[in-house]
Amino acid sequence: MSKQTPSDALEQLGADSKIAKFRAALPAIEEAKRRGASYASIRAGLAAAGIHMSANEFRVTLHRIKQAQQKEKEGHARHSAPPLPSPTSTENGPKRFNFNDHTHTQKREKW
Repeated sequence: MSKQTPSDALEQLGADSKIAKFRAALPAIEEAKRRGASYASIRAGLAAAGIHMSANEFRVTLHRIKQAQQKEKEGHARHSAPPLPSPTSTENGPKRFNFNDHTHTQKREKW
């Protein structure tokens, strides 16, 4: 009988979960969709492979995984952008609205 190390035990956590199996099958799911397969037929194929999902569960899981991938791509793009140039004139500080400045208003005529 061999003892399992803590790192081995942690690696096994979640390996049998439905979401882990779904993520592993994601390239095949996307390829089937590109070939024109319906979501119902894709779900039937997943069920045959042991991943049973309702229509809503499939739709939500697919949406969340794609949303996470999109955020990851945007995060990489945002961090790879060059830094913004520094402002040319900072001696006066940021512009603020002066409520006491009445130079833009006209004086009322006397009645």
